[in-house]
Amino acid sequence: MQVLARRLARASARLPMTTQRLSSTVNTPMDLRGMTRFTAKDAILRLHPAAVLSAVASLRAEPSVLSDLITLALKAPDETKSPFGGLVAELGQNPSLTYRWDDVDRILDKKPMPNVEIAMQPSHAEAVEKFAQCQDELVRKGAFRNIMGVRYLDAPFPAFEHVLRISDMVAGEGAIIVVGYWLLVVSQNLPRLSTNWERPLFDLDATRRELVRQLRMLEARRPVLMAEKNLRPALMAAYGATRIAAEDAARHWAAIVDRGKPISLRTSERALAVTRDLDTLERVWAQVKQLSPTYRPSVRTLNILDMWYAQHLVRLGARDVAVELARKYPPHATLTWLFTDDDALPGTDRNASHYVGARARRALAAELARSGLDQEDVLSMMSIHAPAPVLRGLRPWN
Repeated sequence: MQVLARRLARASARLPMTTQRLSSTVNTPMDLRGMTRFTAKDAILRLHPAAVLSAVASLRAEPSVLSDLITLALKAPDETKSPFGGLVAELGQNPSLTYRWDDVDRILDKKPMPNVEIAMQPSHAEAVEKFAQCQDELVRKGAFRNIMGVRYLDAPFPAFEHVLRISDMVAGEGAIIVVGYWLLVVSQNLPRLSTNWERPLFDLDATRRELVRQLRMLEARRPVLMAEKNLRPALMAAYGATRIAAEDAARHWAAIVDRGKPISLRTSERALAVTRDLDTLERVWAQVKQLSPTYRPSVRTLNILDMWYAQHLVRLGARDVAVELARKYPPHATLTWLFTDDDALPGTDRNASHYVGARARRALAAELARSGLDQEDVLSMMSIHAPAPVLRGLRPWN
């Protein structure tokens, strides 16, 4: 009865949008250049399912390839070896897939997952209603994350009202976790809107403006919560990810600096990433060096903070300055992938591990560019703080 009710609810919700989904959905084969020389179908048959899922999660592969992978997973005699959880997560993330709800139902029929079923509703509002009705605390712990991972054609991220309602249900420290997770999700999902398969579905500029509006409303509705020291870095990153709210991002960075407390590597990376011009980058860089307990200048090795600083010099157009910085240290793949042999960096032995690593990272960056991402999105996706499925897809040599 529960499965039938779920299907009827989705069917009724989908009817008004059928034409829109059919006309705007991207169903072209996956481009696997750089990952494999096989055709998309061959890749599904020959690659491990986890590799295909990672390629989709890291935006190197169009989500349309999931259909064949789902068919194979459902036919597998040993369901414990089928990545049903990862498949449902990617189906929820990808509104470009016309028949994704049918695939979700097929998977949940074979492999019931209560915390996932709560999230897989026709809208975020209905998912929150299901969450409110759930009395199993263990199920609820996973359900709120699943709800925030589902995206729709009319809602590329959950509205802040839904997030506040969930946070009110959990209260206390749980409220901070819920809001913090939402801020993380919206920041990480913005690059998806630039992909070749989502660009026809959403107005990127309008979506960025709407996210800024919702972030400001969230601050206005919960000023005490949003002033929480653990949420400020995430707020700064969310505003910065929109690329149109530099003053809001700077406001939260100023509050972090004013505290005068040591900052984490993640906060350091976020602070550099939200800058929109070179003058701001230089000012923030000086502050990061003062506040980060991990910054130890050395002539023998490249500090990770120096690496991030150089990356954002390149992003903001000061490539020559970044090259000069890189030349001061032994070559490191995490930075040299941004340069070419023409930049005459030291250590150009093509068999050296750093050279091989840089070449691999360069190839992955090229794949992301072919998917439609610009340099800023690529840097975000290749961050060491990217989601675990993304890291698995982008770090095959690890």
